[in-house]
Amino acid sequence: MKGRMKKERTMTPGKSMITAPMIFAGLAFPALLGAGGSERIEKKSFDMEKGKRIDIDIKLGGDIFIKGWDSEKVEVEVVVTGRDRDEVEIDFNERSSVLDVEVGRDKWFRNTKADAKVIVNVPDRFDISFKTLGGDVEISGVEGETKGHTMGGDIDLSLMAGEANVKRMGGDITVSESVLDGVVRTMGGD
Repeated sequence: MKGRMKKERTMTPGKSMITAPMIFAGLAFPALLGAGGSERIEKKSFDMEKGKRIDIDIKLGGDIFIKGWDSEKVEVEVVVTGRDRDEVEIDFNERSSVLDVEVGRDKWFRNTKADAKVIVNVPDRFDISFKTLGGDVEISGVEGETKGHTMGGDIDLSLMAGEANVKRMGGDITVSESVLDGVVRTMGGD
């Protein structure tokens, strides 16, 4: 009986079979994470007495974490990730009673890929002002005036005293173990 024989493929032990989709995934995945997950970090420390103020303005998406401590120093760490992390401007401006921290540019192009996180320790009696286009805001252990808004993410205030005026365009606002006067507003969320 004449017929065709089908040739079988076998893998040789110790040799791997790499396909085009595997190569693509290996090359594309790190790019999606922002060039392998690299980050740019800037840290600064400032001598500031209790009762002064910090103004934080993140002109791109990002989280803000502020914690009060028993010190007359302000420590700021800015972490920027994403493809365009090196293009993001980070400015610190210390005036007589105010520290300005600004992350981003006034004009962002539609395809800019960057995200920021600002981590701050302030004296436990300090005023706080914040703005971010998206991301969570967590503030704890501070007495003073707190005001600000975010366009995305949650706001969590804990162990606070003084006055608060915070706004959120979606997401939740949580106030716990705090004695605050003022207004907290959300347009969506709890």
